[in-house]
Amino acid sequence: MNNNCHKCQKPYQSNTRFCAYCGTELKINSANLSTTLVTKQIESIATGIDIETTLIVNGKFWMGSISTQHYRIVDSSFYIGTYPITQQQYEAVMRLNPASHRGDNLPIEGVSYYDAVSFCTKLSNITQQRYRLPSEAEWEYCCRARVDTIDRPKILSLQDANFENNKTTTSRPIPTQPI
Repeated sequence: MNNNCHKCQKPYQSNTRFCAYCGTELKINSANLSTTLVTKQIESIATGIDIETTLIVNGKFWMGSISTQHYRIVDSSFYIGTYPITQQQYEAVMRLNPASHRGDNLPIEGVSYYDAVSFCTKLSNITQQRYRLPSEAEWEYCCRARVDTIDRPKILSLQDANFENNKTTTSRPIPTQPI
């Protein structure tokens, strides 16, 4: 199938919802979209304390905002945490809890980038698996979820963003929704 925008005739990726050139919503045949089997993995870090990860299959995407957008390839598939790390998980690995809003199933907060790197290193030592923070490209690739909708606020609704009804000044229990 020819993957050209019906408005400007520029080529587009098969997993893209909007034309990167003119912003038109594309008429995509859903049968032609690549499908990915969602693979989950559970890692036990202590008695009764697990971390769930989801496989992210390698691929290509447009990275950045419209003015600085560039084509990027994520060469290797990788696993990423399905949910934010809870205080219980963090404390099981680090033996401390710096969170202000306390609760085992609340997300950890009050940690720096270096604390997060240290958590990954210690988690790797405990499980004998390699854990690390995602690169900027990997994180954006996950956030875009195989569609190019970022920086298109007139197209996205508050329901798509899933934040309007989640305003809060305190932490919420996990799991809520997968990241």
